[in-house]
Amino acid sequence: MANLSEDIQCAENGVNILNSIDEGPFQMGTFRETLAEGNKGALHLGPERPRVYSDLSPEDKERYNADIQATNILLQGLPKDIYSVINHYTDAKDI
Repeated sequence: MANLSEDIQCAENGVNILNSIDEGPFQMGTFRETLAEGNKGALHLGPERPRVYSDLSPEDKERYNADIQATNILLQGLPKDIYSVINHYTDAKDI
């Protein structure tokens, strides 16, 4: 029997998968790294760059992974003739 923590994690993953289908894929966005702290607490930021997986918070990583799972679940359940028509879509909402 699964413990309560595992049950909660599975439920949250299910919610993330449904959100991926309803809202579309997680958007990585951009990131500015803090280079140093200046006078009076002012931050010196680096150039803006696209975020990568390692920049994401644990919650964002869960959402990103749920997007991939949602797409895979939907594609695996399709007959071959339909799959061949939509296999170029990259996110669950489009499928």
